Amino acid sequence: MATEGQAKPTKPEKTPDLVAQTLASVRKSVRGASGTSSKKRSRNWSEGPQFSGSGPDERDPALLSESMKGLMRENGWEHKSKVGGVVGRWAQIVGADLASHVTPEVFDEKSGRLVLRAESTTWATQVRSLIPMLQQKLDDEIGAAIVREIEVRGPARKSRSYGPLRVKGRGDRDTYG
Repeated sequence: MATEGQAKPTKPEKTPDLVAQTLASVRKSVRGASGTSSKKRSRNWSEGPQFSGSGPDERDPALLSESMKGLMRENGWEHKSKVGGVVGRWAQIVGADLASHVTPEVFDEKSGRLVLRAESTTWATQVRSLIPMLQQKLDDEIGAAIVREIEVRGPARKSRSYGPLRVKGRGDRDTYG
């Protein structure tokens, strides 16, 4: 508390001249401490001070997961990574029994079609009846409307061409009609 005989301390007003003078004195003291002039430095003082302070700054360290999410969002890789996660965790999502007989084969991002390959025609028929349940599980895992269609295919047929010489025609199927 100030008494009558003592004057109250006053704060200096912040004017552009005062700020400029303060900045100039800081620059001068920094130059004197390091012994170099501003021309020899790579930093341009006209940009202003580059102190981080207590608030968030673009130079602050970031978590790797947040940086990866941003990178994936910028490049449009979010859907691909989600579908890749489904392929990697296929057994956890659909169950070990179904995963041992049916595997994801192809995902077309443009059409949203997921192609599953079954080991036998019996499993392919069974999985076709489970498509609504699979669609619901996939929507819960990766988000709705990413996988819009599920196609189930049976086992892949083996090629019948064994050598360079072949006879054109239907091959061994022609005796059955």
